[in-house]
Amino acid sequence: MPTDTITTPKPKNYGFLKGYRSRAIAELNKHYVLTSLSVRSLQSLKEEIYSTKRRTVPIETVTRHGETISTTKRRAKIKTLIDSAIKTDLYRNALIGSVALTEDFISNYLRVFLTAYPLKISKDKKLGVAEIVSAGDIASALDKLVKLEILSALYKTPKEYLTYFQDIFSVQLSKEIVDAYTEIKASRDLLIHNSGQINEVYVEKAGHLARGKSGELIAIDKGYFDNSVTVMKELIHSTFEKALVKHGNSDEISEANNSFQRTDKSDAIVVR
Repeated sequence: MPTDTITTPKPKNYGFLKGYRSRAIAELNKHYVLTSLSVRSLQSLKEEIYSTKRRTVPIETVTRHGETISTTKRRAKIKTLIDSAIKTDLYRNALIGSVALTEDFISNYLRVFLTAYPLKISKDKKLGVAEIVSAGDIASALDKLVKLEILSALYKTPKEYLTYFQDIFSVQLSKEIVDAYTEIKASRDLLIHNSGQINEVYVEKAGHLARGKSGELIAIDKGYFDNSVTVMKELIHSTFEKALVKHGNSDEISEANNSFQRTDKSDAIVVR
């Protein structure tokens, strides 16, 4: 005999909480796929270059005046550039972009939650009279305060801002994921601010997961990038699951998200 299937209703905030997660995962996948395709293309290009007897390779570059010019480079030089790109350069760039996507996901969750519970905003975050007037209404002024709060949080050390995020959103992520992402973010910071050369700041940020000593170049290759993407996906998915349990039926979170959707999202939060 057929049995009745009982469908458990989804929490009211399931849709948009999942939406942030799904978009972040999709963007990470896009970064990964494009990086993989770029590696394949460069490998094929190298083989093509060495299948001819030409000693130089025609290329294009741009001058300081913005003009595109045609020139040539020696085949050996191009091979060196391609080998470096395949081994590490493409993965360095992809890591930087992937961390930015993960931070954008965290920022979106924080923005919704801080809008729902503005008393969570640090007491030192204030707007001047001119900023309040230019905001036009209370909701827009609050959104400015929320963005200031998030920007301040993202400038903390990786471990500090993940701790802040967990405290604000009332979720607890696994120590393994927090530690692993902390090291990934510290590696990203090295690439942006110190050309990938390990310093004491990185060693302190990364803690027991530090991957080298001061003065050495941080290793970013396919294996590290693959593991990093895995960690970032787990961080995103775990955050979604825990937020859904904690805030899935929150009226305040639902209304905050509606408010967020009504604001101008072109004013993005950017950290360099």
